[in-house]
Amino acid sequence: MSYIVEKIIDQLIDLEIEFGVEKEKLIIYNSLDLIPTSLLVEIKKNKKKLIDFLIETSNDNLSIPSAPTSRDNGYPISDAQRRIWVLSQFRGG
Repeated sequence: MSYIVEKIIDQLIDLEIEFGVEKEKLIIYNSLDLIPTSLLVEIKKNKKKLIDFLIETSNDNLSIPSAPTSRDNGYPISDAQRRIWVLSQFRGG
C-alpha cells in the first residue's frame, strides 16, 4: 500500500468515517461535512489508488466469519457488520 493511501485511510478511520467501494466507486457513508477540506482534496487526488486498494484488499481477505449459533449454518451478517469488520482489518483487528 502506498504511503498516501495508508495516510488517507488512517485519517478516515481516526475521524470514524465509514467508506467502501460499491460497483467500483468510492463511497463515503458519512456526511462530507465531517471530512476536513484538505483530506477531501487528498481523497479526490488519490481516488483511483484508494479504490484499487480497497478492491484488492476485499479480494485478498478470507470470507468474513459468521457468528456461531445453535444452527449449523449460522446467520448471515448485515451490511453494517460487514463494514465494521472491514474497518477493523485496517486497524489490525
